Amino acid sequence: MALGQACGTAAVLANQKRVTVQAVNQGELKKKLLADGQVLSLKN
Repeated sequence: MALGQACGTAAVLANQKRVTVQAVNQGELKKKLLADGQVLSLKN
């Protein structure tokens, strides 16, 4: 489900900015995912 959330969020950001998904700013995407409670990495 995490991959789906990331893809959906990237699509929304791309639509809002009127750019392709590949052109979405990675920092902005990461910030949004973290704000939404998405786990991006696991600490050992």
